Order: sequence, then C-alpha cells, then structure tokens
Amino acid sequence: MVYISFKLLLEQSHIKAHEITYWQGWAVTLASFFILYRLESTQQPGKDIFYVPADVRFWFILRGICGFFANLSGPLSMKYIDLAKSTVLFYTNPIFIGCFGYFLLKERITNYDVGGIFCTFFGVVIFTMDPFGHDKNPKILEFMSQAWWLDLFGSAVALMGAVANAGAMMSIKRLGERLTF
Repeated sequence: MVYISFKLLLEQSHIKAHEITYWQGWAVTLASFFILYRLESTQQPGKDIFYVPADVRFWFILRGICGFFANLSGPLSMKYIDLAKSTVLFYTNPIFIGCFGYFLLKERITNYDVGGIFCTFFGVVIFTMDPFGHDKNPKILEFMSQAWWLDLFGSAVALMGAVANAGAMMSIKRLGERLTF
C-alpha cells in the first residue's frame, strides 16, 4: 500500500521524491527520539541514550547512509518507471545481500542460498519481460524511443536502492548484539 500511495502521490503532483524522504526521515527521527527518551526515563535513568561505542560507530553511520539512500530510491524510481518494475527491481536486494554476506562478512552460502539468488534473478527477468507482446503498441514504442533514458535512470535508481538496502542489512548484521537500546 505504501508503494501504491507513493506512486499515486508522485503521478499528478509537484512533490519531489526527496521531499517525501525528507519528511519521512523527520517523522522517524522524532518517533525514535520519543521512544528512546521514554525508554531512558522509565528503564535506564541516567544513561546517555545517544551514546554509540567507538567500535560500532562506522557501521552505525553506514547503516544510516545506506538506509537513507534505500528509502530515497523507492519514490525516485517510481517517478520514472512503472510501479511494478520499480518494486521488483528494488526487491532484488536478496541477490546483493547474499553476495555481500559472502564477501564482506565471510558467511557461508548454502545450496538453498544459491537457489534463492537464482530464483530472485529469474523472477526479475520473467517479471520485466513481456511474453504476450503487449509492448507492440506503436504509441508505447514511440514513447519508449523518446524517453528510453528515463526508464534506464529509474531502473538504475531502483537497483542502487537494492544495493543500498543490502548495505544497510549488512551493517545491521555486523552490529549484531553489540548495539542495543
């Protein structure tokens, strides 16, 4: 429902994708501050709620940056490509999470993981293809020939969002149990 509402909002308005992300960030920041403030006052009086240990600061900051770009990429890609294509491309992040986990965190990849990565990849290929020839409409072909770069840009933004989301998940995994509130 969130993606559908984003697409409807971006379709006929002058609201930009970065404005949605900006206000979304403020809402999450205020909600987090309120929750942490209430937690500090009820469960852990006197503890600094904004202290982050030095050994996890890099991963904490990386999570924030990657999360920001992942959240920005959704509405931005929907501005230029179809909702279905944007959503499918953004949710290719299991491919990147599996690869990042193997190379960065030295996690073992099982046969189930490889199967999941291939299913994700082939699902994206099948979902973005048009096996029934619906793209043979001359108006669609004319539009696509004029604005092919918008489709390419929207697709690239959605894929970069998937990579950023994978980076955020890797930093969360790296933080593990070392950082709790």
